[in-house]
Amino acid sequence: MVSARRLLRRPGMVAREYVFGARKRHLNPIKLLLVGIGFLVLIVQRGNYLASANAPISSAMTIVQAWANLSFSLSVVAIVLATWLFYRRYGGFNLYEHLMLACTIQFVVVVVSVLTKLPTLVWTDAVFLSRHRFVSSWLLDAVGVLVFCIACRQFFVIDPRRGWKRLLVASAFFIACKWILVRVYALVLIRIVL
Repeated sequence: MVSARRLLRRPGMVAREYVFGARKRHLNPIKLLLVGIGFLVLIVQRGNYLASANAPISSAMTIVQAWANLSFSLSVVAIVLATWLFYRRYGGFNLYEHLMLACTIQFVVVVVSVLTKLPTLVWTDAVFLSRHRFVSSWLLDAVGVLVFCIACRQFFVIDPRRGWKRLLVASAFFIACKWILVRVYALVLIRIVL
């Protein structure tokens, strides 16, 4: 089985090896992502990450937390759209294989998210949690783009000297697509809560 360190350092290569048939050495990226999301949800709930002292806000956040599990799949959709649009002709990968890459990328981001949320299990001060949520969102967006670039370069075997422009545009498309999906999801969630 592949080591966690290798998965975090070379997510694109791990996904590529899985797609090329190393199924015994690697876990299915979808299953891996679901396990990661399970840990993240557990940490968020145990640390009262979305709790509020205000009763109406707290009840609304309970509803948000129930629907938040779906929000983790928004990045997967954005990654698949970006890689399919910009790299579908690289290597002849089909849509399922792009999905395996997307799940691997998102798993790495979820692992980073779990690690950044661990301090919230100890420090439960409302001011700390508020600041943590703000910093964490920016950090995870930056990590997501970085992991996207690294994994795409590894998975599609992109020469950085020649392929950097396409990778930059694909990254920008990924960011824009994720931003749009999150905003639409937030609007739907607001309607549900209200």
